[in-house]
Amino acid sequence: MAVWSQVVEGDGEPEVATLSFVDDRLFGARTRASAERAKARSDQFGQAYMFQCEVDKCRVAFSSECGEGLSLAQSLGYTGGTQLSILGIVIPIHLGDTPMLKKFKLQVAYCRLRSIACAAQSLESQMALIRSLVLPMATWAGGFARLDKDELASLVAACRGHCVTRWLWTRPRSYFIK
Repeated sequence: MAVWSQVVEGDGEPEVATLSFVDDRLFGARTRASAERAKARSDQFGQAYMFQCEVDKCRVAFSSECGEGLSLAQSLGYTGGTQLSILGIVIPIHLGDTPMLKKFKLQVAYCRLRSIACAAQSLESQMALIRSLVLPMATWAGGFARLDKDELASLVAACRGHCVTRWLWTRPRSYFIK
């Protein structure tokens, strides 16, 4: 995809920047005209190398201040909006907004916690399962995106509650004093 980047960025087109990961490709442009030229170069590259463009997976993302964004999307046959979804992350175009995880399901995390409580007897085993089956759901994109604050607080509370309850049940004492 390095060759695609060189082609799409073009010679002397500093208004265009590209990014690719495996078969996901995207480019940004400062003006509609530079975006249209970059798109044309990308299409030419795709035709030369027989890449198929799946229009239903394409999107034009633009800032809310951009009056031509939706018009550009429609002219290309794409959907458009103020956020971009790529590699499991939803990226808002407005600077200052935080990228979020796209498909985090709090109910799945709760279900895994309940299953762990049944599957592992020792606290150490349960903690190992939580670290491998629950926490990665929320932290896999830690350097790039995060959970909604309320979901994160609920998940942390559920993990803490699970561990404290398990710890209390595994103690050989009859009394607990706070």
